[in-house]
Amino acid sequence: MSCNRRGALASVTAGQLYGEAEEEPADEQPSTSARAPWQPWEQLWRRPRDDTWRMHREECFPTALRAHGGGLTGGGGACQSLVSVGSRQWGHPAISSLLRVKIYDFAVYMDGAQARQSQLGRAHRGRTREAPYDQAFFDNLRSSDDIEMSLVVRAARNLPIKLLAAEYERILRRRLKRVGGSPDDGALADMVASFNEESLPASIRAGGAVRKGTVLTFRRDAGGQLSAAANALPLVTVRSEPLAAAVFDIYFGEQPVSKRAKKVAGECFSRLVEGDGQGYRAPRERLVCPGDAAACFA
Repeated sequence: MSCNRRGALASVTAGQLYGEAEEEPADEQPSTSARAPWQPWEQLWRRPRDDTWRMHREECFPTALRAHGGGLTGGGGACQSLVSVGSRQWGHPAISSLLRVKIYDFAVYMDGAQARQSQLGRAHRGRTREAPYDQAFFDNLRSSDDIEMSLVVRAARNLPIKLLAAEYERILRRRLKRVGGSPDDGALADMVASFNEESLPASIRAGGAVRKGTVLTFRRDAGGQLSAAANALPLVTVRSEPLAAAVFDIYFGEQPVSKRAKKVAGECFSRLVEGDGQGYRAPRERLVCPGDAAACFA
């Protein structure tokens, strides 16, 4: 998998919802799938067909995303560019990809203009693109306070709400320690509380589970504020730089969900910080919607 060629999606081995990869299984080969059948509950959205709708309905991630409100071609907010995509699967690497169970697909976006102007961007501008980034770079990226980023997760099946909340809390407690925060961060309790059956919108629930196709979005601003939304409906907003870093450590840390998705994020960061963004190319993968990767710079 690379930033500018078609490749395969990585998966992880542990049976945890937000597990950490110890070793990577064989690649899942790209395939063409039909659109998901119409679900009556979709009518409950009553929302315009924006980026979130497209991610759910077409089962792909747009190459550019509005960070706040509205779709790509409308509404306010900064535009963020796609830098990585991948999938989280359950199953041992020795098992055929056809027998592994996909839990969710994910995508990471970042503000390209901020990336170029950031301390990290200036430090790495002009480097040899073929040279891999080390872990120190990814640690700085996940904790950067001058690059706004978004994590988008799309459920590939119904996910039990209690399991979702418990695993989310367990993984983030561990990640908080890794990024230098406290596992008892009050912001984590507030975040986890928003993922209970009483707090989640009725339109995304199905018998004690988060519905298949639900799009969860986590956005980090430059001030350390972290917000979560489900199908574009706000869930919670907290202010905690360590918690925001912990969320992205799941994908950029020493034990990422996908090592390949982490690698391609570094490659795409290089493209973002070079030039004015007009030549930027997003990952060309099965999970990426057709579109102009340089739309944020138009």
